[in-house]
Amino acid sequence: MTSARRPSFVPASLRMVLVGAMLVVLAVGSTFAVSATTPRTYYVSCRGNDAASGRGTTSAWRTLAKASAASLKPGDSLRLERGCSFTGPLRTGTSTPWAGTASAPITIDAWGSGPRPKVRDAGENFVVTGRYLVFSDLWTSSPPTSYDTRCDDAPRGNTYGWRLRPGSHHVTIQRSRAVGLHFAVWIEAGSHHHRVLHNDFVGINVKDPNPASDAGAVAVAIHGDDNEVAWNHIEGSDSCSLLYGRDGAAIDIYGGQRNVIHHNVAVDNNAFLELGRNQHTGRIARDTTVAYNDVRSRLTIANFLVVRGDQDRYGPTPGTDVRHNSVYLSGAESYALQCAKGCTPAILVFRDNIVWARDRVGFVDGTWTEARNVWWSPTRPNLWFTIASSSFHADPRYVDGSGGDLHLRSTSPAVDAGGTPPTLPGGARDLDLRAVPRGAAPDIGAYER
Repeated sequence: MTSARRPSFVPASLRMVLVGAMLVVLAVGSTFAVSATTPRTYYVSCRGNDAASGRGTTSAWRTLAKASAASLKPGDSLRLERGCSFTGPLRTGTSTPWAGTASAPITIDAWGSGPRPKVRDAGENFVVTGRYLVFSDLWTSSPPTSYDTRCDDAPRGNTYGWRLRPGSHHVTIQRSRAVGLHFAVWIEAGSHHHRVLHNDFVGINVKDPNPASDAGAVAVAIHGDDNEVAWNHIEGSDSCSLLYGRDGAAIDIYGGQRNVIHHNVAVDNNAFLELGRNQHTGRIARDTTVAYNDVRSRLTIANFLVVRGDQDRYGPTPGTDVRHNSVYLSGAESYALQCAKGCTPAILVFRDNIVWARDRVGFVDGTWTEARNVWWSPTRPNLWFTIASSSFHADPRYVDGSGGDLHLRSTSPAVDAGGTPPTLPGGARDLDLRAVPRGAAPDIGAYER
C-alpha cells in the first residue's frame, strides 16, 4: 500500500523570500508591458546627429534616411524641426511599413518655432506605405528636372509631394503646403481611404517630361478609392501643353471610385476637376461627389468640370453627383462644363450650382439630370442645352465675382432657391461653416446668405 506523499516543509523565512521574488517578477513584467505600449516620440533636426537616440530635442537625428529606418508603432510620433530644410525622401518605413491604428495613428509633424519644416528636392519627397498615418504642418517642393523649350519653357519632371503607394490606407495629410511639383498628392490605384484636408497647394505647374504624354500639373491625383479631399486652397495648377494647349487640374480622378470632393477653394487652375478611365488599370472613375466648392479662374482657358460618356475612350464616369458649387470663370476661352460622347443621367447629376463663365457655360451632348442651377455668360447669352424649369438663366449677382467674392447679393435668384444638400462629413455646412439652410430653403451655390 503506497502512502500519500506529505507536502515538503518550507520555512516561513524562505516563504517570504519567494513571495518577494514573485512580486518583483510581476512588477518588472508589468513595467515591460506598459513600456511596450507607451507611445514614443522621435525628433529630427537639421542640427541633429544620426548617432543620437532621436528620443529628445537635444538628441535629435539629422537625416530623413535615419528617420525612415525607424520602426514606428501605433501611437508613435516623428517630429521634424521647424525652420529646418531636409532632403527627401521620407519613407514610412524602409523595411516594414509603419502601421498605426484607428485609435492610435502614427503622426509625422513639426516641433519648435518658425516656418514649417521643409522636405524637398527628391523625385518623391514622401513615399507613403502602411496605414493610419497622419502628416501635419509640413512643406514640400522639388525643382523641375528640365524645361520644355518648345512650349513656353514649361517646367517638366516626375516630382511628387506625397506618393501614396498601393496597399496604403487611412492616411491623413493636413495643414501642409506644397509648391511646384508634378503632383502634390498622388493616391495610386490600390491605395484607399485617405483624407487630404486644410492644405495649401500652390503653383503645381510641372508637366510630364515624356513628350508623348505631356500631361500633369495636378495638385491631387486620385487613382484609388474612398478618399476625401476637403477644405483645401488649390491655386495655379496650369501648364503649357503641346498636346492640349494648356493642361493641369486642381484635382483629377482616373479610375478612383467613391471619392468625395467638398469645401475647397480653387483659384486660377486650368481645370478644377477632371474624371476618366485609368488607362493602366482599366478602371473607371465612378460615384464621385462634388459639393460646396468655390471655383474661380482668370486664366484664358479654364474649366470647372470634365466628365465623360460611355463613347469616350476615357469614359464612362458614372455616378458623378455635383451640387452646391459656385463657379466664376472670367477667361476669354473659359469652358465651364463638359459632358460629351454619350452623356446620360447615369453619368451626371448636376443640381444647385452657380456657373458663371465668360465664354461657354457648358456643353452636354445627351440627356442628364439638371435642376435648380443658375447659368450665366455675359458674352454668350444663349444656352446650348435645355435647362429645367427650376433653373435660372440669369446673372447670379455675386457680391464681387471679378474680385473673388462669390457670396450672394440679397437680390440674387439663387437665394432660398436650392434643394437638400448632400450628406457630407461634418454635416450640412456651407463654405463659411454656416449651417444649411439659413433661410426658407438652402441657397444655390457654395455660400448661404
